[in-house]
Amino acid sequence: MVALVLSMATVVGVIWLIRLLIVMPKRPVLLDRRHLVMRVGTLRHVDLPTESIARGHMEVPIRIWRDKAVLDLALLTHPNGVVDLIGPLPGRPAIRAIAHRLDDPSAFVRAFDALRTPA
Repeated sequence: MVALVLSMATVVGVIWLIRLLIVMPKRPVLLDRRHLVMRVGTLRHVDLPTESIARGHMEVPIRIWRDKAVLDLALLTHPNGVVDLIGPLPGRPAIRAIAHRLDDPSAFVRAFDALRTPA
C-alpha cells in the first residue's frame, strides 16, 4: 500500500514538472510602458509597474544571486538579468531586486532603456 501511494505521488510530481516545463515558453517575461511581468511558467508571477524599477542590468555576480534581498526567478539555473527596484517589492518588504534567467538579456535591457528615454 505504501509503495502504491509513493508511486502515485511520483507520477503526479512528474506530470506536474512536465507541465511546468511545457508552459514556460508560453508565459514569457512581458514589458510595456506601464508594467513588467516576470513569470516562471505557472509557478511564480511578479507584476511590477515600470515606475517602481530603478534599472535592469545583466551583471549578476554570485553575491547578488545569493542575496536574501533578491527574488530569484531563475529556479535551478544562474540568473542572467537583474531588475533593481526603487523601493521594496509590494507584499515582500525584504525584496529589493528580482533576478531571472532571460532568453536574451541584452534585448531586455535595451527594451527597458528605450522605455526610459522620452519619445
